[in-house]
Amino acid sequence: MEYEFSFYSTYGWYPLSVEAAIANIEYILKYKNELEKNTNDIGQYFTERLSQMRFRYPAEIKVKGLAVGVKFKQGKYANEIVKRCSKKGVLFALLNDKTFVLLPALNIHRDNAKIGLDIIERCL
Repeated sequence: MEYEFSFYSTYGWYPLSVEAAIANIEYILKYKNELEKNTNDIGQYFTERLSQMRFRYPAEIKVKGLAVGVKFKQGKYANEIVKRCSKKGVLFALLNDKTFVLLPALNIHRDNAKIGLDIIERCL
């Protein structure tokens, strides 16, 4: 770390949390190439699908790997979409009142991504 700071987590050093973190690191190291390929392929799929959606307001879509952000100039529209999708079983977060973010698993299968994106599209 380049900067001095204090970090505390309620459950961060709990033995089960540490075991889960180690298992995740081992998985990532073992399947690095497959995860990298999937991240690139599915990230492109998210870009294509979201770019084709007919949002009520113009959308700025930014995708880096599988970190996906959709920003609107109109405030609160992102919140409306997140609420509608939540009722249909697709959970994702607001960055602020104009932007929602999708952070799917690096090993998400295209079929699951399609299901989620189809629901998002129906909730516009």
